[in-house]
Amino acid sequence: PSQTLLEAAESVGVNIEYSCRTGTCGVCKITLLSGAVTMEVEDGLEPTDKEQNLILACQGRATVDVSVDA
Repeated sequence: PSQTLLEAAESVGVNIEYSCRTGTCGVCKITLLSGAVTMEVEDGLEPTDKEQNLILACQGRATVDVSVDA
């Protein structure tokens, strides 16, 4: 929970494309397959993105075990 999903992915060698790391550009969108996350900033997501379970890897912090398509 102390790391974002992007930080956790980087620590195990999983490459997720990103740019701003602030939640505004949307480059790091990934699909949340299961679990739940919190995000401080969601500006990079459109309403349709949220309907499709897209989250921002740079902002998403797991609140339970998660599975993502990255």
